[in-house]
Amino acid sequence: MTRWVMVPRPGDRFDGDMTTDTTDTTVTTQAAVTTEVAGTTEAAEAADATETTETTVADAGTRATAIDHQLVVDGYLACWNTTDPMARDDVMRATWAENAHFVDPLFDVSGYAGLTQLFEAAQTQYPGSTFRQRGGLDAHHDLVRWGWEMLDAAGDVVIDGIDVAVVDTDGRITHLAGFFGYALPAAG
Repeated sequence: MTRWVMVPRPGDRFDGDMTTDTTDTTVTTQAAVTTEVAGTTEAAEAADATETTETTVADAGTRATAIDHQLVVDGYLACWNTTDPMARDDVMRATWAENAHFVDPLFDVSGYAGLTQLFEAAQTQYPGSTFRQRGGLDAHHDLVRWGWEMLDAAGDVVIDGIDVAVVDTDGRITHLAGFFGYALPAAG
C-alpha cells in the first residue's frame, strides 16, 4: 500500500490560496509492508517495514505571489463609480485583463471597449448612482465572489447581487459572472 502525503518544508506558508514561497514541493511516500499470517494481516517490523522517500517536484501550477482579492473587488467597484472617463479607463486597465468577459442577466460584453460602454451606460441610465460591496468576500485560488449593492442618488439600495470573478496571476479579472439578488432564489 502506498500513501502520498504532502509535507510542507521549512519556509513554506499557507496564505489562504495554498501558495508557497518556494517553487517546488516535497512529496513523501510511505510504503507499509504487510504480511498475512494464518488468515490475519500483521505489519512487519516497523524499522524494516516502512520506507520513506522524499521527492522534490516542480510546482508549475502554483503562483509565486498571492492575489489581493480585496484590491480586485475595490477596483471593480471603482470602475462603476468613477465618472471621469480617463480616470475610469486607468482603473479599468489595472483591474480587468484586456480580453476580459463580463456577463450578467442583462449584459454580455468583452474587452475594454465593451466594458467602457457598460460602465458609461450604467452611469447615464442611473445618474448619481454608486456601487458598494455588501459584506465580506470569499476567495480561493483564482476565484473571488462578493455581494454588492447599487444605491441611487439619494443613497437608497435599488438592486443588489453577487458577482463571481476569475482573476489572472497579475490580479486582473478575466471573467466575471454577475447575479441579481443577494440571496439565492427559493427552489421550485
